[in-house]
Amino acid sequence: MMEDDLTDYLASLGRDEAFRVERVLKTTACECTEVVYFRGLNGAEMGPFLRKRIDRAAQLGCVYERIFETQRAGRRFLHLPRLSDVYRTERELIIVSEYVPGRSLSEVIDEEGPSERLARRMFPVLCDAVAELHECFDPPVIHRDLTPANIIMADSDGATEVTLIDFGISRVFRATARCDTTHYGTRPYASPEQFGFGQTDVRSDVYSLGAILRLCFTGHPEQTDAAGFESIADAPASISAVIERACSLDPRGRYATARELRRAFERALEPPHSTRTAADAARPPMHLAAEGLVRAPVLAGTFALETDDQAGGESPATSAASHRDLSSILGSIWNTAIVTSLVLFVIGAIELLINPSSSANDGPLWYRATMEFVFILPNLCGIGYLLLDRRRLRSRFRFLAHRSRLLDLRALGILFASTLIMIIVARALVDM
Repeated sequence: MMEDDLTDYLASLGRDEAFRVERVLKTTACECTEVVYFRGLNGAEMGPFLRKRIDRAAQLGCVYERIFETQRAGRRFLHLPRLSDVYRTERELIIVSEYVPGRSLSEVIDEEGPSERLARRMFPVLCDAVAELHECFDPPVIHRDLTPANIIMADSDGATEVTLIDFGISRVFRATARCDTTHYGTRPYASPEQFGFGQTDVRSDVYSLGAILRLCFTGHPEQTDAAGFESIADAPASISAVIERACSLDPRGRYATARELRRAFERALEPPHSTRTAADAARPPMHLAAEGLVRAPVLAGTFALETDDQAGGESPATSAASHRDLSSILGSIWNTAIVTSLVLFVIGAIELLINPSSSANDGPLWYRATMEFVFILPNLCGIGYLLLDRRRLRSRFRFLAHRSRLLDLRALGILFASTLIMIIVARALVDM
């Protein structure tokens, strides 16, 4: 361990010297954020990049390492910044990422003011961005600091692109935890769980989304007399109910996922008795029509950026949408294969029970039925469940959105142990 730490420390010395600091954006007691440029050996510069220096004693920023590892493995994210390098020194965690162009949501509201138009063009994409963070990691990553300052908006050919930034206080969901070990958050966007009232999960970010939605309509993230919906012209009354549920103090009263919140928001904006034409149904969602730069997989110490021409004209939105469609199809095929295998096994078990072969005729009928349907089949179904692609299941069954594979693996272990004991007892009865 000491040798690894020394190696990381020595390697970091050269990395730090390769950057020129242009300006400091933010400084706190445990973090410093800088705009930097990478300097090559020939003196040429590349950038700008964003560099964060986080005091390791604060135990923040661990999610950056997880995102970086996933991106190095080749995964592309549509709504997360591209990390160029993440490493540790003796005292700091260093994160180097792309400098995301655009304006923060707080700047947009300051310049344009709150409006339904702003909510319509931004909020569905924001929900997709948060859903990407939750769904692309298992267990889910909880942002915990969804504020207007950490949402970067950019317009591309009339479509709105949203990028989430600042994962300093983000955490990985742990199904066995009762509450967060550290309490962080920005009032009034932080959920009650972030201040000691339970463990944060995906519904904590849903709470923050509800506060942001209220801000887009009223200019206030909290419900006040000045933030009444009556002051917003043409705002549907149903929006109030959506925000109220998203910001429920009890996590069980909120929408289970960011995607569910998005669907509720879009339904609330539909005019009464509205019908969609064929042209409307065929039109792609606005947030999938964006075009721009393609983020390429990044290796530590390298900086690459592809334009549309270099990437064969494929936009990140198109690439991500195609990837999601293909992944969904493959997941459905995989799930069908697993379920089919289990069904065939059940049919075979029943057939073997009715017409046992000479090798399988070991013990009375009740013992063989117990072996197959109490021990083998339940454990096989448990293994099959662990192997399923659960993205579709999570959207249909709300309770699955908050379960991790580790928790399910423990449940399967308990099932295996209990059924094994039952079979041992049954075998002892047969041998008596």
